[in-house]
Amino acid sequence: MFNFISPHSIRIRLGKALQAKIGKIATQMLRFRFEQGWCLYDESKLVIHEAWDKVQGDDPGARIMDGIRSGRLSLLNWKRHILGHVQNSINSKQQQLDSLQQGVITTASKVEAIKLAKNIDKLREVDDMETVTRLDLNFIEEEVKKCLFSMVGTKALGPDRMPAIFFQNYWNMVKDDLVNAVLVFLNNGIFLKKFNFTHITLIPKVERPICMGQFRLITLCNTVMKVISKALTVRLKNFLP
Repeated sequence: MFNFISPHSIRIRLGKALQAKIGKIATQMLRFRFEQGWCLYDESKLVIHEAWDKVQGDDPGARIMDGIRSGRLSLLNWKRHILGHVQNSINSKQQQLDSLQQGVITTASKVEAIKLAKNIDKLREVDDMETVTRLDLNFIEEEVKKCLFSMVGTKALGPDRMPAIFFQNYWNMVKDDLVNAVLVFLNNGIFLKKFNFTHITLIPKVERPICMGQFRLITLCNTVMKVISKALTVRLKNFLP
């Protein structure tokens, strides 16, 4: 038995896929930031040269704006395909360098080892610059939502007495205020002191505690504070040892 798929449904599916792709590119463009480490690559000059060659028209103002737009998109594509695995390149070159150093030392191997060492230093410099740039990017609504919906909905209540499930269930109604409150702090450092109010609770470690050492102290935070903390943790976890 065969399932019939109409041409109309195929067009709809293709349309949705194309819209999703366009939306992803638009998000990347909005979050774009030129990274200083790209200047260390001679290939980046060719990328910009080719991007600027695509600019048409005679108006200087329009040409510069079109050139910047084309350059951003070209750099994003170049970064994804060429610079997407800097750490893998570092590891690969380090293995080659280790093999050379463990083998028979010749003039040729010394020259190759020096070349590899310079390449590794260059890649590490780029990796460090990209790390700082990625950490410095502004937080966006998508990150706030992801953090909120990854939380256990009914975990211990804070002073606000509203668990995460409240914000998850009524997301469409509360998202604007919640997202703005979180982003204003994460991106601008503006913080309402009430968000940081907490309840300190003592949980007994034994059946009949008789001293403070037999209690475990836990801090119960407001949901907004939990979302802020989780967003910072998620951003930092890929860069911490």
